[in-house]
Amino acid sequence: MKTQIVDRSAQSAQSAELLFACLLDAPNWPKWSGHDSGAVDLRGNLATGVGEVRRFVKGKSISVERIIGADAPTTFSYELISGLPVKNYRAVVTLIPRAEGGCMVNWHSTFQGKLPLMGGLMRLALGKFIGAAAKGLAGYMPVA
Repeated sequence: MKTQIVDRSAQSAQSAELLFACLLDAPNWPKWSGHDSGAVDLRGNLATGVGEVRRFVKGKSISVERIIGADAPTTFSYELISGLPVKNYRAVVTLIPRAEGGCMVNWHSTFQGKLPLMGGLMRLALGKFIGAAAKGLAGYMPVA
């Protein structure tokens, strides 16, 4: 099956450190990601979050993901364990600090469809969702 790629970016006035902390905080993802709920099923490494298993709900869809990399404050990566009709889903969110302040959010995902034609359809759906999530994260302003 053909590897599908979704790559979306958004500029943020927030620091990479602040947005990285948001990425690590699964229960608060619904505030900016478009998910209805987020929860931690299994804690990972206390310092980095690597190995943490998280569950996200959007409508009737439940996605289970595992953090596979966390290099604060710039790189956060995860893999899909279950929930979508795709295989080998991996995503890397890169937070690129900008000299003038803030950062660029880049969300890059790769996967294959489980069935013929499913990959292209999922690329379209995930492209829209990931684009909105990248913009949501970039524009998120946590309450102090």
